[in-house]
Order: sequence, then structure tokens, then C-alpha cells
Amino acid sequence: QAKTELERAITMDPLPGDPYLKMASILEMEGRGEEALQWAERAWKNINFNARSTYHSVVFRMMHIYYHVLKNREKALEWAKKGQFMTCGDARSIYYYYIGKIASEVGDFKTAEWALRRAMAFPAFASTSAANLAVVLANQQKWAEALSIAASLSTGLGDSDPTVLDVIGISASNLGNFDVAIPAFRKAIALNPGQPIFKRDLGVTLLRKGDLVESVTLLEEAYAAPELPAQLKSEVEIVLATASALLVQQGVNLTKTGKLPEGIQLLRKAYGSKFISPVLKKHVEDQLNA
Repeated sequence: QAKTELERAITMDPLPGDPYLKMASILEMEGRGEEALQWAERAWKNINFNARSTYHSVVFRMMHIYYHVLKNREKALEWAKKGQFMTCGDARSIYYYYIGKIASEVGDFKTAEWALRRAMAFPAFASTSAANLAVVLANQQKWAEALSIAASLSTGLGDSDPTVLDVIGISASNLGNFDVAIPAFRKAIALNPGQPIFKRDLGVTLLRKGDLVESVTLLEEAYAAPELPAQLKSEVEIVLATASALLVQQGVNLTKTGKLPEGIQLLRKAYGSKFISPVLKKHVEDQLNA
């Protein structure tokens, strides 16, 4: 009905751009991205500055369609940058945010950091921009600043956001602060136990700390989860192979120092791993039989 009325309005007076833009919004909600773009372009050609359909409104709609419906991040980023230069004040804040978010997703962390720092200056985007900025800083290995921003944000949120907690854990882990990292990861897993990346991150941190048994258990759970992105599976597989070798080394050392039950436990854990090499598995078998 809304589309029918908009078509009637355009027939009665085809000059104002507002009906075209509203039609673009409806088509976007229906997931009809290419058609929505066509109507947004018609709105661009029929701007009426006495109505709500301004150039800024059309730019925002084009950016929104490209990003959310067509999943074309390059074009969305192009329109977001155009919107930044066509606005000022609070209206500009949303473009800073989208520039930061999209640039982060395409791996342009320098641009993402620049834009998100500016978006943080606006109250409407302060929290979401801080969360994204912490991730961007972590991706650039700026661990101390990422930890500071994420920890401050998490405190304000009552430690309720698992992604922010994961950033705290990753940053603290890379700074060697396991007392901060491990509790943060455990809170993230408790809030979202179905997210294998959190288990992977805790598993890697425990491996660094030397807690091999729990580390391997968590890494195996992460590897087996269908939600784990394919590109991360090979990384986890390499880490598990390393962890299995460390289990064997630590297990043999324990048996040699008279801690036979503890050593056998680690050797059995390593022997049951799918990621232990055949040569090492034969060595473990010999150790257990001895």
C-alpha cells in the first residue's frame, strides 16, 4: 500500500525527490537492492531542499543499500566518504562510524582508526565506535591502547559484551598479563559458549601460560565447532600440533622426575590427539608401554 501511494504521489507531482527516496527505503527493506538504487538515483535528480529529501539523505541511503543489501563494501565506503564531506556536526558522525566500520572489514586499519576516533567524539556513537576501535587497535598490535579502551568500555557495560571481553583477553595476553586475560576470556565464553573463537583465544593463552591439558581441550572444541571460519581451522590445527608436542615433552619430563601419574596423564592426552604426528605418536606409545 505504501508503494502504491508513493506511485500516486509521483504521478501527481513528479518533481519532489522525497517520494523516490521513500520508495528506495521500502525496496531496501524488501531486499531488492538494485531496484532500491535506481529509485535513490531518481531522488538524487529531484532534490527539493524544502522537503526532507536532501543530498545527504540520498547519500546515506545509497551507502546503506550498498552495505546492508548488496554487501558491496567498496561502494559503501565510497558513499560513506562522500557523505563525510557533504555534512558537518552530528550529521557527519554516522559517516565517520561507517567509514571506520567498513574500512576495518576490508582490512584498511589505518583509515578505520582515523574515522573511529572521530566517531567516538559524538555521544550517539561513542560506545559502538570504542568497541570497533579496540578491535582495530588489536589488529594493529597496539595492545596497550586496545586494552585500555576495551577495559574502560567493558566496565561501563558491566562486562556484558563478550566481544569486548575477548579484545581485553587478546590484548592482555599479548602483553603477558594472564591474570587479566584469562578471566576476561572465561567471562566471554560464559556469555556466549557457542562462539568457538573465544575458546580458541583462551586455548592459545593457556598454551602460552603452560596449562596444556585445558588448552588442548579448548582448542579441540574450537576446531570441531562448525561455526569456526574455515580460514581459522588450519591455524588451530597448527596450534594443536604444537600443543601435542609440548604435551609429550612435558609428560616425558614428569615421568623422568618421578611424577609418573601426572606424566602418564599428559602422554595419554597427547596420544589421543588427532593432530599428533605419526612419529611422535609411536614415541608416546613406546613411553606408555615402558
